[in-house]
Amino acid sequence: MGDWTGTVPTILAGDVVTGDDWQNITDELTALADDGTPWVPTLTNLTLGDGTQTAKYRRVGKWVDWYWQFLLGSTSAVGTSPTFTLPAAPASFYVATNPAFPGSVHLLDTGVAERQGTVKISSGSTLGITFWNATPALAAVTATAPWTWATGDYMTAWGTYLTT
Repeated sequence: MGDWTGTVPTILAGDVVTGDDWQNITDELTALADDGTPWVPTLTNLTLGDGTQTAKYRRVGKWVDWYWQFLLGSTSAVGTSPTFTLPAAPASFYVATNPAFPGSVHLLDTGVAERQGTVKISSGSTLGITFWNATPALAAVTATAPWTWATGDYMTAWGTYLTT
C-alpha cells in the first residue's frame, strides 16, 4: 500500500537494527514501490457523468506524490474555475504564503490542441486548474477555455507536496 506515515528510523554505522526498525524500513520501501492508493476527490464545477476519473497518491512520511485525471464522456461537463480536492491536507505554508502549488497540468482537446498549466490552492486542500494562454499568462479553465470541452478531452494534474 502506498500510504506510509511512519518515521524513518535513524540507524548509524555499527547499530543493530531491531524488529521495529526493520518493519518501518519494510513499510517505507513498500510505499515507495507501490503504484498508488486510490482516492476520490471532491469535484466542483466538474460533472463526471459517464466520464472517467482516476486519482492515486503515494504518501511516504510527510511527502505526498499525487496523480489525477478527468476524462470527459458524453454527459460530462466543465464549468468555470473547476477544482478538485487533494488526498491529504497540505502543510499550512502552501496556503499562507502563496496560492501557487507544486503541481503541473496537461489539458488535451483530443486530436486538436493541448495546453500546459499549473494548479493553485483555492482553499485548504482544494486545487484550482489553470492553463497558459497565448499571452502567455495563467488563466482559469472554463466551459469554453482553453476550448469548448467535449467527449474524449481530458485534464491531467500531478505533483508532490509536504503534509502537516
